[in-house]
Amino acid sequence: MEHSEFDIRIIVEGSDMIDEQLISNNAHIGIGIGKSKYRSIHAEKIVSSPMQLVCPPDREDDETGSYYDLENLFAKYPVFTGHLKEAVLIEPLLQKHINPVRFMSISQSYIVKQFVRDGLGMAFLPKSIVYKEMMEGRLNVIDFDLFELPTVDLYMKYDKENDQIIPLLEKIRYSHFY
Repeated sequence: MEHSEFDIRIIVEGSDMIDEQLISNNAHIGIGIGKSKYRSIHAEKIVSSPMQLVCPPDREDDETGSYYDLENLFAKYPVFTGHLKEAVLIEPLLQKHINPVRFMSISQSYIVKQFVRDGLGMAFLPKSIVYKEMMEGRLNVIDFDLFELPTVDLYMKYDKENDQIIPLLEKIRYSHFY
């Protein structure tokens, strides 16, 4: 609204495709997980978010709070994976500590989040993308202490040489990410 000279279009793309969108000039700024593989693209970390184990909300009305037994949860639900490299790295660690574990690969985090909300499974997701649903009671975050969970870094990527996007970069830098 403040910069009417910008024509802003939002393209939803996997984090692994952002570099290609920037290189082909289909996008000028990208926000996604991971640094760039190209020298001409600057990747600026805007937030780090710890992974959390999330499962569907309780179907019971228990005002005292429920204790979640990890073995029962893993027996009841498949674990969605494939959406983040950090989630895939957790698989062998889980198999060491919990037997059996069922995995289901889904490539998009927002689909994983929806499937967990719908009661179809559980997943390891960054706190930054499940915080709102957790606060609204649409997802449960489970205390997980079998091993240390990784952190996911979110980056803003752009062409270092494009001075025209500086006002928009500043707006993003000082938005809710900080």
